[in-house]
Amino acid sequence: MMTFEQFDRDFPSDDACKEYIVAKRWPDGVRCPRCNRQEKVYALKASFRWTCCNADCGGRKGYRFSVTTGTIFQDTKVSLRLWFKIGYLMLTAKKGMSSLQIRRVIFGENSGTDWRTAWYICHRWRAAMRGDAFPLRGIVGTYHNVSADYLPLYLNEFSFRHNNRKNPDAFGAMITTCRK
Repeated sequence: MMTFEQFDRDFPSDDACKEYIVAKRWPDGVRCPRCNRQEKVYALKASFRWTCCNADCGGRKGYRFSVTTGTIFQDTKVSLRLWFKIGYLMLTAKKGMSSLQIRRVIFGENSGTDWRTAWYICHRWRAAMRGDAFPLRGIVGTYHNVSADYLPLYLNEFSFRHNNRKNPDAFGAMITTCRK
């Protein structure tokens, strides 16, 4: 697991985060998220944007997509660097982190940022960490007032962290699970 200093060095900007997503999502070249083909996919002038001109996908006009299309990062206004930092904190925390604690650590107590932003990002990460260590049937115990609707998300987070506890690239494994 990397240190916070290494994390800041590896992800100094949003473009570095996008390069990392491209490397993890498409290790053998960019593929269209709609038709999953690699041929007739062309890069656009705007960085990290492509168009797919396959006949069954976008046709002559093409289907345009970006590095975040079809991921938990799609349509977000929050910077990817912040998403990565929150994901890293959730992954390295021994007993997990609540969205209120994330808000205090990342944004600050008096930042004016609403707690719902941190809650949204945390729940998107938890949904992406699909784990299978614990079956949902037969779970007993106290969950600190976690709603039954959100319990599977918390179990996803804990089982993912448990299954990747010895993985040196656990953050990379988490990025590869970020599809919707």
